[in-house]
Amino acid sequence: GPTILAADTPHFLRAAGALPAALFLPALGLDRLWYWPRLNTTVAALLAGGLLIGSLFWTVNDYRTYAADPQVAFAFESASTDLAKQLQTEPDEVGVFLDERFWSTWPSVSFLTPDEGSIRRYRSAADLPQTFANPAAIYAWPYETFDFVPERISLPALVSVMDGSLTRGDLEDNAYPLFTRFGIEAIAGAREEARATFGDELHLVDASVTAQDPRTLQVDIYWEADGPVTDDLVVFVHVSGPLGLIGQVDRPPAQGRWQSAWWRPGLQMHDRLAIPLSEPYDAARDQIEIGLYKANTGERLPITAGEGSEEGATAWIAGVD
Repeated sequence: GPTILAADTPHFLRAAGALPAALFLPALGLDRLWYWPRLNTTVAALLAGGLLIGSLFWTVNDYRTYAADPQVAFAFESASTDLAKQLQTEPDEVGVFLDERFWSTWPSVSFLTPDEGSIRRYRSAADLPQTFANPAAIYAWPYETFDFVPERISLPALVSVMDGSLTRGDLEDNAYPLFTRFGIEAIAGAREEARATFGDELHLVDASVTAQDPRTLQVDIYWEADGPVTDDLVVFVHVSGPLGLIGQVDRPPAQGRWQSAWWRPGLQMHDRLAIPLSEPYDAARDQIEIGLYKANTGERLPITAGEGSEEGATAWIAGVD
């Protein structure tokens, strides 16, 4: 039924009607401040308004921090929402293949993604075509073999590999990527002359560096090989200033998702790395080096052909676009 207020109910409570219990004491305090006999009406109103505005500011600030907390993202399974968003942004001409477990296990994926036949769901490699039509995008579960991907690519083609957002269950200690996306698109048959060749392993076909912000560089590298690669390799991108390194990323090509035996002539790999910097990048002062080394020994591969192939060179120098 309706809430009955006594005649002497404080003014703030009269204005608000029935309040949650947690708000009674703050409302009483504001009411006393507003009608404090020792203060004139204007000063009292300013003080009460200031308290309200201040509390609003702190509340907004707390929620902004709360929303940016990765633990909150894990709790609300934001990675599955990110997957749904990415599925929605795939162009119509791209053939999209999605591991069935994403659709059946994460309700937000099926809820946010219209299934109008544009997304082909698969349970195993047997459900996939023998050859992926270019262009294609395969959203795979990252914790099983990807052998079915390289054997179904029609060459020549450009392959890009990207891990999705991190997720973590309530009882799990470590976060992990929810999915891995393999993008496949056709390219011209003849390879451009490589900018640099590292040992007898990989050709650096091209590379570009873009400043995402003063303290982050995005490096896009295009690799190609003449056949299977014999060693497990690590790509390094080092950004050096006058006093030493200001940014560094070392990791296998394609985030470690592409095995050495899967390289074939006519296959280019697009590798994207984000390089965090300890200080803003200065093109006139800083230098960006790209190279490869063997994972088991740390031995750098020499540049045997192309730009920077002088005696003893092991890194290709890149510039910011």
